[in-house]
Amino acid sequence: MTIMGILNAFEESNAHLQSLFKPLEESFTGNAASEGLPKVAQLKTDLAEFRTALNTLRGAIEATGGSAGTVKDTDMAQAARFLAIQ
Repeated sequence: MTIMGILNAFEESNAHLQSLFKPLEESFTGNAASEGLPKVAQLKTDLAEFRTALNTLRGAIEATGGSAGTVKDTDMAQAARFLAIQ
């Protein structure tokens, strides 16, 4: 499993949790609504922050290890040095 595979799994899990918001909100009625709805709102906020953090992490990984990242640039520079050895 790759890092990007793990991030994709997190995103799928996040999307699944978001799909539960409406049923959760509809299930809290009466006295339960005063306790449950704020928890659902907090969960929405937490998942939005989590998604933002995942996107930031994905961007950092792409910038460092992606096909155009700094790791590739470093590897190419090192390969050029190696090939230049006589």
